[in-house]
Order: sequence, then C-alpha cells, then structure tokens
Amino acid sequence: MLAELPEPQRAAHPLAGMAAAMNNPMPDDTAAPVDAARPADYVAVLALVAEATRKSGLVWITLPGGQRAHPAWHHWFDDAAYVLAGGGEQPLRGLDETDRVAVTVRSKATGQRLVTWVAEVRAVPAGGEEWLRVVPGLHLGRLNAPDGRLAPDRWARESTLLRLTPTGELVEAPGGPSASGAAPPPPTPATTSGPLPFVLGRARSARLGRARSARAFREDPGR
Repeated sequence: MLAELPEPQRAAHPLAGMAAAMNNPMPDDTAAPVDAARPADYVAVLALVAEATRKSGLVWITLPGGQRAHPAWHHWFDDAAYVLAGGGEQPLRGLDETDRVAVTVRSKATGQRLVTWVAEVRAVPAGGEEWLRVVPGLHLGRLNAPDGRLAPDRWARESTLLRLTPTGELVEAPGGPSASGAAPPPPTPATTSGPLPFVLGRARSARLGRARSARAFREDPGR
C-alpha cells in the first residue's frame, strides 16, 4: 500500500492523488451513499473499481436513502457490472426505479469491505444487441440455475437486466474509514424458541446411556 512506500516514491505513485482526495472528509451534503465526491485521479479510480469488482463474484447494493445493502451476484463486462433482478433471480426491489446506487465490493483475499463506488443504473432491453452480448457471461456465472440452458429465455420473459456503470465517485476506498456498516436486523415475527416440551423418560435414558458407556470403558479400557 502507499503508506508502506518511502516518501519520494509515495508522492510519485499514480494513486497518490486519489489517496489524498479520499483522505479529505466529505462535506455534510455528500454523506449519502449516492452523493460521494469525485476523486482527483478519475482514471485510477475506475481502474481500482474495475479490478476489485471483477475479482468479486458478489457485490452489495445500497439504494438512495436505504439503510441496508442487498447482496447481488453480477457479471463485469464492458467496464460495468451487470445484475439480474426478479424472475426467480435475486429480488433487488427498487433497483430498476432509481438512477444511482452505491456498490460495495469485498476483498477476495480477506473477505473484508474493500471499496464502495457510485453507479449509474440503466435497464438493458431484453433481446437487444447489448443484452445478447452480456447474457452468455451471466449464464456462465449463474450456478445451479433450475432451468439450465433455458435460463436466458426465462430472464428475457421475467427478469430485468441492469447495467451499473461506475461514475468515478467513491463513498469509501481502501484505507478509508472502516465503520462496521452493520445494519439492524429486519423486523420479523419469529421469536426465540422456548424450553423443549417435557418428554417422559428423556433424562432417565440419558443417564442410562452414560452409565453403559462408563461400564464398557471399565471392562475394556483399551477399546
């Protein structure tokens, strides 16, 4: 990392400008995930986003104003992440109704949060030229599809293909603030289970089993 380099090499490193921009705190009006500031080194940011996202098979998507990031498998193609929503695939509700989201990528080596970047969202018409170029890669990365080779036909009928294009803005970068980002558990009617119901003979059976094991050991310790 930049911090491990001597000062002359660190200053000359191509990511030095990006690191300096990311170490400056964002103003209050850019605190929302989709209102991040654009770093000085735009090209270096795009290269970082592309490399990190391409290596991660899973990303977490946060909608504007949302408190919870939603996991999504994706296919990186043509400098953008493509995701499928609906139609028996991941239920990314509201993604096709917004134009910008925050995308969080984990480190493949450590599994920790690595970078969060801002994306412009655009729906890709089913059956079009772009759709036909992207879907083979998506199909290759889709594990255990219930309909196998017919999955693309189902996607065309029932799913929405969305392109997430990096804007060059970062919400969080490597070495930046590392709050946990944990969200409160969603509301649920489920409750903690109570004590097990009484079953006649349960305790006696357990005692008998332990006694038999002890007796067998005394009779043949080497067994």
